[in-house]
Amino acid sequence: MSENIYMIRPAEGVAEIILDKPQRRNALDLDMMLRLNGLLLEAEDDEGVSVVMLRGAGEHFSSGADLKAAPEGGYSIDEKRECLIRYNRVIKTILGMEKPVIAVVRGYAVGGAMSLALACDIVFAATDAKFFGNFVKVGIVPEMGAMMILPQLIGLNRAKEIWFAGQTVGGERALELGIINRLCSPEELDAEALAFALELASMPRIAMGITKRVTNATVLAGIDRLLECEQEASPFCGSTQEFARRRESFLAGKKAGR
Repeated sequence: MSENIYMIRPAEGVAEIILDKPQRRNALDLDMMLRLNGLLLEAEDDEGVSVVMLRGAGEHFSSGADLKAAPEGGYSIDEKRECLIRYNRVIKTILGMEKPVIAVVRGYAVGGAMSLALACDIVFAATDAKFFGNFVKVGIVPEMGAMMILPQLIGLNRAKEIWFAGQTVGGERALELGIINRLCSPEELDAEALAFALELASMPRIAMGITKRVTNATVLAGIDRLLECEQEASPFCGSTQEFARRRESFLAGKKAGR
């Protein structure tokens, strides 16, 4: 399992999961996601935990999927599908667990990391946060439930605009659209998110858990089917020459420091 993710207890009733690969801007990989799922389930089962926080170490939430971790030539369709199934398992866990999950976002939340934040119940973001909806731009479809969750938050056509154009949404715009709940200065982000987590931890746990479960079941009733469709569509897109060209260009840009 990945050592680049761990859980701490910053206050009574609160568990905080930290993506800890700052030298790679907390890029997501399969081991990290498997470990994240395990930590979420651990927090859900812990009677001493009422609220979970999720953040990245250093200056960024996460730069999304670690493309450099892929083998030369990329993954096969079957490998990509199996990988996405495991990534989607995290989304199902966040949506299905009764305890609220608060995403704490500073810096980059790219692609799948944006989807991960969207799946959380509450999103606190710093003014320097940047949400990158760049799936289509690199030749794949939005993943990890984002094609359902984002339209629910901001409306269908605005979500399409972000996906189709591969837009980057800054912190102030994200608050205006409804992508995030609270906007904070980078210096005050962690303290304000923790204060809110403690407020939620003082609430009746059973009532809050049922409210989350029923609300998600109502508003996101088709999420399981959507995730299944992603697991077929995204691997196909990832096998195209168009994606290969986009991936090569992306990695070349990274190497050149752009």
